[in-house]
Order: sequence, then C-alpha cells, then structure tokens
Amino acid sequence: MRAIRRPSPAEQEEALRDVEEAYRELADQGIYSLSASPGFLESHAHRQAKRLLLQWLREAAAVDGYDGYAGFPGGAPGCASISWRVNRGAPHYGVWREYPVLSDGTGIIPVWGEEDHERWKNRPRTYEEVVAMGFRPMCVLDIAIQHKGAVEYAIEIVHKHRCDPRKIGFLKPRLTLLEIPAYWVLGQVDRPSEIPAEFFL
Repeated sequence: MRAIRRPSPAEQEEALRDVEEAYRELADQGIYSLSASPGFLESHAHRQAKRLLLQWLREAAAVDGYDGYAGFPGGAPGCASISWRVNRGAPHYGVWREYPVLSDGTGIIPVWGEEDHERWKNRPRTYEEVVAMGFRPMCVLDIAIQHKGAVEYAIEIVHKHRCDPRKIGFLKPRLTLLEIPAYWVLGQVDRPSEIPAEFFL
C-alpha cells in the first residue's frame, strides 16, 4: 500500500484558511450562517480561479513597482482595461483577497490600513478582525484592488452562481465592479493583457 504524505503545518493552515474563506463567501450569499456547523464548501474551480487571478494582478503590479501604474491595458475589440497606482509593496501590492467592507463604505474609502491611527498597516483587516471590533461586514470582496487611498476595483469570481444583486447594488455606486467567470480565468494559457468588457457590471 502506498504511503500517504502528511500535509505540512503550512499546508494545513492554508487548507483551513480556504475552508474559512468558503464559509465567509457563503455567509455573504445568505446560504450559510457563520455560527452553523460546517456543511458547504467553495468549489475547486472558484478557489483556483481566484488564486490565479490574484497572482496575475500582483505580477502586473510587481512589474511596475511601487508608485507605478499597473494593470491590463486592453485595446482589443470588446475588451476593456483596468489600471491602478501601486502604493503598497510586495508581496500584496495593494491587491487584496477576501476583503471586508462595512455598510458605511469603510474598507473602500478609506481602505483598511489607512483609517485613523492604523495608517499604512501592512495588510487590511480580516473578516474575523472586523467582527472582533464589533462590526458586521456588509460584504466580503473576492479580490479588491487599491488605488491610492481607496479600493478602485472589486472583482467577484463566479462559477455556478452570479453575484448577489444586493451586493452588486451596494458596490456599484462606490467602485468599479467586475464579475469574472471562473471558466474564463482557468481557460487562459498565460496572464491576459485585457479583460472582456462584458465582465464589467
């Protein structure tokens, strides 16, 4: 019988973070209560697409570096560009995963880490940290892209279900919202230079 490799502590922690991330996403959709027992999980396609897109966005930011303008330039028919000023360093470059936003817009303007005395914290607050402060986030963004002192773009990866209309209604007046299908991300052979315009809501 073949021996089963035991995951390293780092792999175990990452797996636990992925499960917690999945539960937060389902809670945002009203499918799952964070106080309930485990029962639902984020799909593999959704999780992998999110990781891959996050990697591409951070790679684009790393090329232009701190204070440079990063993005996907676009230019092809039916495609659009995204561009932002990189004002955070490696490894995140101001491109955040699982980003909580409060009902008054805190998290978008100002971004977490630049509010009050917490200015230029290395990372934004997590969902758990925001809840521990006594707040209930209005939503959690799959990917948030910071431009100067605000979140300029929110990207939601969709697989089996579209983004909740309440979430769309809350976010659209505040930032540029994209809904990107997991199949499109996973179908790319390399980091794309443009994003189809139809993904912009």
